[in-house]
Amino acid sequence: MIDYFRRTMKHLKLLPVILLLSSCSLIGDLLFPDGFGVRTYKKNCCVFYRISNVRLAYADIGDQREAAFLYPYYTDNANQNAESLTYYSELDTVLQQNFYDYNSRPAPKWEAFDWRITKMEAITLVDLDAEHPAGSFVSDLVSVQSCFRSRKKNNKLSNVSFGDIMLQDYYNGIFYANNEYGKNLETSLVGEWLKKDLFESTLTFSPTGNPTVDLHNIEIHIYTAFGDHFIARSEMKEQE
Repeated sequence: MIDYFRRTMKHLKLLPVILLLSSCSLIGDLLFPDGFGVRTYKKNCCVFYRISNVRLAYADIGDQREAAFLYPYYTDNANQNAESLTYYSELDTVLQQNFYDYNSRPAPKWEAFDWRITKMEAITLVDLDAEHPAGSFVSDLVSVQSCFRSRKKNNKLSNVSFGDIMLQDYYNGIFYANNEYGKNLETSLVGEWLKKDLFESTLTFSPTGNPTVDLHNIEIHIYTAFGDHFIARSEMKEQE
């Protein structure tokens, strides 16, 4: 009987602690339903831009030193946007994703570039070896990374076909050469604008294979289902 009483009193001593923890948990759930300091946003991708031109850009930042970035110029047209929304909705494309934020800031405005790429090619502008002289195709020696719904995908240019690169993430607020100011922007200044988010919102090229392609002396050709043929030529050759 005495042992039972002692055990009961021991448990009662823990009761205030249990109540305190329970109340804190309840209050926390009410104030932060997604977790303490974390907010979850669901955003629909409802704005689609068409590419009007491209250029190559480079940045000496982190592990991106050996990469080239496709810097897009784009157009915003209500009829084109409606067509893209209908097209991808009928394909049952997931046009919604979750965003998590720990600083009570609003979720980014998630939009997309509508590429619909059918084929990609790369041409070296300098001699690489006997089998790859200047002017030859090196599509099998260059890979492209795309990202939609923040999911990255890599392909060799020689393997890209229709369906591989359709939509590309674009988070509104990131600088792009969308207007006359952007068109006049010197490539040497691009590095000041390139941030981590930009890497995830553009097509990124990197060498893959042997010999190693010089991305500062290359020409990228992009063909789309819209009938476009874009050519992005490295800055070094543009200046010659």
